[in-house]
Amino acid sequence: MKKAKTSPEINPYINLVTPACTAKLKTMDARGPFFFTLDTTHDKFLQSLAACSAYQNYAATITSINRAKLFWKQNVPANNAPKPLANAQGFRAMIRKLAELTSKNKDKTLTLILPPLAKVAKRVSILIFIFSDLQSHLFFSPTIWVLVVEM
Repeated sequence: MKKAKTSPEINPYINLVTPACTAKLKTMDARGPFFFTLDTTHDKFLQSLAACSAYQNYAATITSINRAKLFWKQNVPANNAPKPLANAQGFRAMIRKLAELTSKNKDKTLTLILPPLAKVAKRVSILIFIFSDLQSHLFFSPTIWVLVVEM
């Protein structure tokens, strides 16, 4: 009886790189790791990345990732150049490389390099009550309008 083949877990670490301004040096904030498998979809991967990289009190959304500046890099060898991960093709190239490393039983640890996520406020519902008694002098009861604003 054959065992079902399972996809190995990959554990990338995250470096949030703040670009250097004229007055200060480039800074890096380490996050992670999070885990995914070779069977993980591109969207699930981005959701996990956003959840692991988001600042506290901010929403972890895929749209907050600056994909144009998203790169991946193998940790071994140490001088490995970062590769683009801006789209589904970059993701597929990374998965293929990880599958190759898995078949050779080599280290699959990655570092993901990206700028800090856009700070998107968590969705908050606010109830606004508007009292209108314009018609109350004509024997109508005051009207209450409820407006729900979602941010």
